[in-house]
Amino acid sequence: MIQYSQEYIKEILKALDSRAFLENEYDIEFVESGNNWLNCSCPFPDHNDRSPSFGYNLESDYFNCFGCGETGNLINLVQKIESISFPAAIQKLSICAGISDQAEEYEMSLTVNKIRSTINDYLNRSFTSGLIGGLNKNTYLFALTDRIHKYQIKYPFLDDFFERVYLDVDDAYNINDTDKLNLIWNKIGDKVKEHAKRHMG
Repeated sequence: MIQYSQEYIKEILKALDSRAFLENEYDIEFVESGNNWLNCSCPFPDHNDRSPSFGYNLESDYFNCFGCGETGNLINLVQKIESISFPAAIQKLSICAGISDQAEEYEMSLTVNKIRSTINDYLNRSFTSGLIGGLNKNTYLFALTDRIHKYQIKYPFLDDFFERVYLDVDDAYNINDTDKLNLIWNKIGDKVKEHAKRHMG
């Protein structure tokens, strides 16, 4: 099992905008409640929370749910939401924070699980792609489309919007526009919510 130093974990948490990450990655809608605390309904899949009983502190990256009793830090939160191990949660956060020195195993899992490529393909690829987490273009494309598809499942009434997003991804991929691909990755959550509000308003 990969071992991570406390210094490396602190570097990830310092580099990551935890609020933006949680809102974009898990479609959480926070409400500010003072003293650096944010509230929302509990995001854990096994807790059907009908009221905002979940609190997250931006200063300490600590969470607490008064409904189900779960507590912990940002890493534990990712573990619980996705049902993944502690190392996998750190690896995911490192990629989202743009810190990829120790994130190779998570990238490998993306490659194996999403495009079923061989280990040799993974080992021979370039680590200087310019894409988030140092992913190569093919791995990044599959990870990005999977990310978009999760939103598409939750917002099926935005088919026209998602069709345009996929076209933008295709265009950026074909001309190797890594800046645009990274922008789509970072902004997709905000864009989906913006279009959903327009649709329902």
